[in-house]
Amino acid sequence: MTRLKIFVDNPVERPGTEDALPYFALEHIESGTGRLLPGVEISAAADDTSILHTSGDVRFGKLRPYLAKSLLMVEPGAGSGELLVLRPRRDVMNSKYLHYLTLSTAFVEWATATSYGVKMPRTNWDSLASFECDVPALEEQRAVAAFLDAETARIDALLAEQCDQLDLIEEHRHALVSRAVGARMGGEWSSLAGALESLPQGWKLTPLRFVATIQSGITLGKKYEGALEEHPYIRVANVQDGDLDLETVTTIEVPEDVARRHELRPGDVLMTEGGDNDKLGRGTVWNDEIVGCLHQNHVFAIRPHRSVLRPRYLAALTTSAWGRAYFTATAHQTTNLASTNRSKIGGFPIPLPPVEEQDVLLRELGAKLEDLDEVRSELSTQVQLLREHRQALITAAVSGGLEALQGVA
Repeated sequence: MTRLKIFVDNPVERPGTEDALPYFALEHIESGTGRLLPGVEISAAADDTSILHTSGDVRFGKLRPYLAKSLLMVEPGAGSGELLVLRPRRDVMNSKYLHYLTLSTAFVEWATATSYGVKMPRTNWDSLASFECDVPALEEQRAVAAFLDAETARIDALLAEQCDQLDLIEEHRHALVSRAVGARMGGEWSSLAGALESLPQGWKLTPLRFVATIQSGITLGKKYEGALEEHPYIRVANVQDGDLDLETVTTIEVPEDVARRHELRPGDVLMTEGGDNDKLGRGTVWNDEIVGCLHQNHVFAIRPHRSVLRPRYLAALTTSAWGRAYFTATAHQTTNLASTNRSKIGGFPIPLPPVEEQDVLLRELGAKLEDLDEVRSELSTQVQLLREHRQALITAAVSGGLEALQGVA
């Protein structure tokens, strides 16, 4: 076993040039795949804290190394100081092989175990350079890298197909919800004017703040005095489009009275402050999946007054064309993201039928969506298995060479 430092260097050059360089940041890189996030536009801007890289360098994220944000650079450029530069010594290390090595389970676990800091763990060059591994001869490195290029491309194509199917299922799901809500409202229900003209008897259009409490979350990094209690808390990353991802839930230490003010309750509808344009404002019902859980300030907990508004009806309404139209129209838009705020959420106009009619609509929706949710669950499982297979393949290749891959691909 040999320390990684034997095979790579850590250049810390500043740009020192007036030329515009493509600038890469931590948020541009997809976790665990070694790729840029889809739709990311790389700007030509570098500041005084940026670090140069050249073609063939590997940039690895220092912050939260368990996210495995690693990128092989194909052209010279600059990047955030949160991205370490690993420069392979070309006479002993192949660039692509190094990139796959940084994506392997053993490397990511080492980077995570040797990181420092609790809330914002970071790794550094000394920690990564101390990673010990067996590195084969250059010829075998190239062969392993070529094999992984082909196999990961095949897996990624399958993943893309599965994710496209999931997107289609989500669109179908949203269309079903929209039709169900629209059929109850009548008329041109996706516009405010149409709704005012055609609301059924017994319905009323009511701002959300009149029929629900909007609870803000905890601001991270705030200092407290006195005794602290540790609690799990929900972040933006945990709140998906109509679902929750609770695979990774972090904790926070706060005083008891602070925890009480920000604790989630069963039936709360979680809504994120910002995100993709097509996902903003869509609510997810919290069913007390984690007892005593708190939420971050970028996640709002909407607590409906149950006597007049059912949580699942609110969640359905936010995912319908009605909800999409409102939050798209009122959002603050940037290039790739949109954001809302407490005031705009409170102003969301709720087409409010009697609770008995809400219950009927929810029963009808439940029957229609049950089959779709089952297919979505199966596809999600397949996606997860493909990602795990991709990771296992990379780990086997860089730890055991080509011989270890027989029967794995």
